Amino acid sequence: QRRFDGQMAPEQEPDLRFDREWTGVIAHKSMAAVEKEYLRRGQAKEYRILSRSLQAGAAGRRRVSPAEIAHMLRTNEQTIRQKTHQLRRRYHHVFNNQVAETAAPSAADEEIKYISDLAHGLLPD
Repeated sequence: QRRFDGQMAPEQEPDLRFDREWTGVIAHKSMAAVEKEYLRRGQAKEYRILSRSLQAGAAGRRRVSPAEIAHMLRTNEQTIRQKTHQLRRRYHHVFNNQVAETAAPSAADEEIKYISDLAHGLLPD
């Protein structure tokens, strides 16, 4: 139960802390799985550069613009926007599958939403 001030009730804090840590593990495993897909296709450099767009803001990383990425990969911005969109979609698909594997089939959608909200910082501290 939430308290009226929007904070978590003290008895929920350990659960939320565990859920946040677990979310980090799932995110890491998902990125690693997607990275392996790129490596198998011989696209290690492309993955390394494109993945910066998913990791912007994490650990003080600055956002890299599509123009900068296009220059690094010697292509145009539109191609980079498409490739970034594809990477983001693939990551979310893998992430959602990772979460769904740990939930009962009837609760999978709810668990995916909860963990996604947690990953995006939409739940209170």
